[in-house]
Amino acid sequence: MKTFKQMLEDNHVLMEKICYLAADIHGSQSKDKKRNIALGYILLYEKLLSIEPITSDFSIYLHEEKDWFSGKKYFSISGFKSRTEEYNPKDPNTTFSLLAIEFTPWNEWLGSNVISKYGDIKTIAECLWEMTFIGFEEDEIREEKEKLNRRVEEIENGTAKLIPMEEVFKNIKEKNGKTKN
Repeated sequence: MKTFKQMLEDNHVLMEKICYLAADIHGSQSKDKKRNIALGYILLYEKLLSIEPITSDFSIYLHEEKDWFSGKKYFSISGFKSRTEEYNPKDPNTTFSLLAIEFTPWNEWLGSNVISKYGDIKTIAECLWEMTFIGFEEDEIREEKEKLNRRVEEIENGTAKLIPMEEVFKNIKEKNGKTKN
């Protein structure tokens, strides 16, 4: 099994193709915007090659998901962590966790093993997209994580203003034009 860093190194000659695929995943509409985002991914790719990886306690796992709201299928990157000593998919007693890893430091991404049946190019492109979901700079990602942690703290200590889920769903449906007037 390869680490993410090994996968990046093995596919360096395909970097431009991978980064344009990542820009497609990003959803850029105009040709110029897509090119600019792809260039951002190329810079990130080269930066990642220069970072020293650290060993991670999870594997990067690319899998297909189905959106609970729209029903559309999409690819998802998660951290995969076995909760039993050895993961065996045929053993019903084997348990695992899927983790959100978009806030994970990049050196930890690089040291993670990769589990994917979709090939290196698709896997790297999806990882680059997930790594930059919050932003293209680690400082920006760290700041967002700190904001999120403050919000969690507000919820836990009772000072947060919360919105009932029914209201959230109603607002989403109205914005998507799915309610009748």
